[in-house]
Amino acid sequence: ACFQQSKRDRKEKQRVRRFNEILKVQLMDEFLNHPAIKKHYAAIENQVKIGKLESKHAVKKLFDLSRGGV
Repeated sequence: ACFQQSKRDRKEKQRVRRFNEILKVQLMDEFLNHPAIKKHYAAIENQVKIGKLESKHAVKKLFDLSRGGV
């Protein structure tokens, strides 16, 4: 019984992990295909790369753009 429970727990965790992986990929794909994100992503990424913009601010900027903000 304990072995069966353990096996079931692993399968359940595996299914949830797979679900989350698929969700993350699809969300990322949809997000990066948003017109405003496509337009500004490279420039924002470059600002992060050269240290001009912190990652958390860059992400906020991208989300603001995706919601119609600036």
